[in-house]
Parts: sequence; structure tokens; C-alpha cells
Amino acid sequence: MRDSSWSLPGKIVDILADVPRRRIYALRQDKNQVLVLDSSNFRQLAVLRTGNTPTQMAVTRDNRYMIVANDNSQIASVFDLQ
Repeated sequence: MRDSSWSLPGKIVDILADVPRRRIYALRQDKNQVLVLDSSNFRQLAVLRTGNTPTQMAVTRDNRYMIVANDNSQIASVFDLQ
């Protein structure tokens, strides 16, 4: 096992591994975003917009959807990962 560290900008409040897709999702609260990263090199692949003040993420049992809980909006953000 190799130890390494990497830096992400902003206020990261949650992180989630997506093993089947080889991705990592980092929840950036200060910009209301989910950063989508390649798990092999941590390169940013995409940015997903969330509701106001996202707090945590979860993936459904079938690994199809990611749900983001938002603190200052009346919605939960749902993303189709396929």
C-alpha cells in the first residue's frame, strides 16, 4: 500500500468512492458542487451542481443514483451515474 496525499480546493465536507466506475466524488460545500475525480490519478473529470449547502452523499444499492442532501434548500439532488 502506498501512502499519498492530494489537495482539493474549497470546503470538502464528504467524500464517496464509486468502485465500479473507478471514480471518487468530493462534496465541495462552499461552491455547492460535487467534484468527480478519476480514482487512479485524482484528475477532475466533471463538476455536478447541487442545491444550497450540500452536507452528505449516498449511492443507491444498485449503484445507479447518487443522492446529495442539502441543508439550505428544500430539495435533495439526485444524479444518474450511468
